[in-house]
Amino acid sequence: MGCLPGCPTTRHVNRFGWGWRHTIMAQNTMTTAGAVAPPARSASTGGLLLRIVSLALLDAFTIWFCYRLIVDGNIFLALTVAVITLLINYFFMGPQSAYPYRWFTPGLALMILLVLYPTGFTLYIAFTNYGTGNILTQPQAIRQIERQTYAADDAPTYAWTAYQNESANVLLWLEAENGDIFLTRPDEPFVPLAESEFNVEGTDAPDTLGDFTQVSPFIAATNPAIVGGTFGVGTEAVQIPANGGDALALQPLYTYDAENNTVTS
Repeated sequence: MGCLPGCPTTRHVNRFGWGWRHTIMAQNTMTTAGAVAPPARSASTGGLLLRIVSLALLDAFTIWFCYRLIVDGNIFLALTVAVITLLINYFFMGPQSAYPYRWFTPGLALMILLVLYPTGFTLYIAFTNYGTGNILTQPQAIRQIERQTYAADDAPTYAWTAYQNESANVLLWLEAENGDIFLTRPDEPFVPLAESEFNVEGTDAPDTLGDFTQVSPFIAATNPAIVGGTFGVGTEAVQIPANGGDALALQPLYTYDAENNTVTS
């Protein structure tokens, strides 16, 4: 099908050598250039509510996690996590111009955490004394120091018998030098035998105490909850030495003074 003589398209073809495709493309270009882009569609109420709840949960977890990091002395890592969380909040709740960044938020967060943070931390420790005595942060070092104990020369000793139930809970029968008998569990106060929950006749350690069964010293020596564990609290706390000898009453080797930031022995 052709155009009648005098048709503008025919004149274009004959005079300039243009085809009909060029004419249509020019017309479409003009129409597109003159069109007005439709307004951006607003998010639904359900989608907005889901974003708010998700970000609230993320922010709550970040506050708790950063607090734990700061308590342990990892301030640099806490700051990095906080910055990542702030960026996520901005991308998902910020202006429309921030919308494209939502799609590579996971990659950006991982890049900051796995590339920028290690690089910055490497520069930080490059100018820090990280010898053997400086690996731990101050709060970690204080906890390690306060855990150190010693047995005084006049510290009381106890003959012991260990018990264990099917749930791997441990009970210790302690006999003092004066013949007093106590029962105790890890990090729990001593209980005199007469006041305990068990009805025991005599002063010899029985084979069973309720659902607890007596453990031989050889088996007890391989159980870190028994040998090396702390039984009792405060000044009456005792430990069983690695050689399986009598349980010894322990005292703190060092005391930390937070006000003066000093450690005394």
